[in-house]
Amino acid sequence: MRFRYNGNGAIRPTRSDDTMADTVITTLNLNDPAIKAERGRLLAGIETDIQAGDIASVNRAEMIADYRRRTEDGRLKSLGHVVARYLEDEPF
Repeated sequence: MRFRYNGNGAIRPTRSDDTMADTVITTLNLNDPAIKAERGRLLAGIETDIQAGDIASVNRAEMIADYRRRTEDGRLKSLGHVVARYLEDEPF
């Protein structure tokens, strides 16, 4: 995985020396303030769920799978990949 999400919604390269990932982030404007703010709000809710114990190490894999799962009409959840990746990276 080449990218990570900070709790504030910013996306960054997983490795600090990954200039190609940096170029992609810049070229596609993946840290546009509106997008970053939307991801930040979503991840703040996830952090609240973690602090409340609603997401824990025992159900993390299930939560990740749920955020990657398609809906009944075949769509992916909006920003589900962001939550899944964040949960994969964050230590509990």
